[in-house]
Amino acid sequence: MRALAKFVTGRTTDLQVGDVRITEDGAPRPRGDDLPPTFAFAYRGARFVARIDSTPNARMVGLSADLGKLPYSLEVGSGRRMARAIIALSDGLPRGRLSLTDDHDIHLDAKAAAPEPVTPASVMATVVALLLDFKPHLDLLREALSEPAPLPRPKAKPATAGGDAVTPAPALPPPAAP
Repeated sequence: MRALAKFVTGRTTDLQVGDVRITEDGAPRPRGDDLPPTFAFAYRGARFVARIDSTPNARMVGLSADLGKLPYSLEVGSGRRMARAIIALSDGLPRGRLSLTDDHDIHLDAKAAAPEPVTPASVMATVVALLLDFKPHLDLLREALSEPAPLPRPKAKPATAGGDAVTPAPALPPPAAP
């Protein structure tokens, strides 16, 4: 691995996430652009984007997702109130928060430092830690944003030998000819 690191980057240190890019023909090259490495994944029905940003002190893993629309009061009135309360509760989280955009999208933003060296395993561990921080909020939001179950239809009583049978309504006569 160190030989590959020296070949690609000119350094003998271990490769970290973001040090190398792979060209279209599959050749490893030093990463020369300023674009941070990113990847996307789905979790609990939402699309998340993870991004590795370099700061002077650490490499930070950022996580963002659009979690859905805030429902209208007529759609799910109690769900709207519950979603707003969950968003407000997230303000106290140390590594991120939920917010409401101008378009009433519920958005998650979180950030944490990845342990050094920043390897794919340490990036994934940081992403999982951030998801675990937000798991209770995500579970509650999922419940708040789901549509209420339809009311059950009343069942007709079955016919019994004692004469308690439900009689069907008479059929309507056919329309009269003009």
